[in-house]
Amino acid sequence: MRELGFLLKPSPFNSMMSLYSQLGKRNMVNKLLYEMEENKVKPDNVTANIFLKAYAAVSDVNAMEMFMRTMRVDEEGIKLKRDTMVAMAKAYVEVCSEGKAIEMYGDVAGSAGEVHTLWEVCKKKGKASEEEYRRVISSLLKLDDFEGAEKIYGEWRKKAHELELVKIKIILLNFVSMILLLAALIVPFYIFPLFVSIILVVFILSSVSSL
Repeated sequence: MRELGFLLKPSPFNSMMSLYSQLGKRNMVNKLLYEMEENKVKPDNVTANIFLKAYAAVSDVNAMEMFMRTMRVDEEGIKLKRDTMVAMAKAYVEVCSEGKAIEMYGDVAGSAGEVHTLWEVCKKKGKASEEEYRRVISSLLKLDDFEGAEKIYGEWRKKAHELELVKIKIILLNFVSMILLLAALIVPFYIFPLFVSIILVVFILSSVSSL
């Protein structure tokens, strides 16, 4: 086959990979990918889609991500099919990586509903971090859901403002606590007996800790 040039093109490898993928023999899919590298055959769109779907089917996101990095899918101009991206998004959901699923759905036309649903899951699980806000807004903008993106951006700004107020409150409480503690330790010794000062310190400390 090598002499005829069959092993110099991805087509025969892709055909075998597709067959093994349908049979659930992912070890053979890996073996064929390795053989392609050995024969210096560059994977194409078909190779990428077969491999990624095979591992998305078992939610092996590590294998998916390693392939994406190794093959430099984004840089090599390899195009993923819609059903491949949907399968990968579902794989991320299965392993509770809703943020990455949202990011994947951002490249799937007509998936704004899925993005919003997963975003609600993120918020319920307490995963609405700044990074996740950026992801969901970016995905909705890609999907032309400008109204949804604007609404979530407004939520993000409100949350950021609330967090900033909490930080300021904590700083002020710490400052006031320090002042009260110093006052209780220094001033009373000149005015009150020792036991009165000790009682005052304990009272201030208990009051501060309850804030």
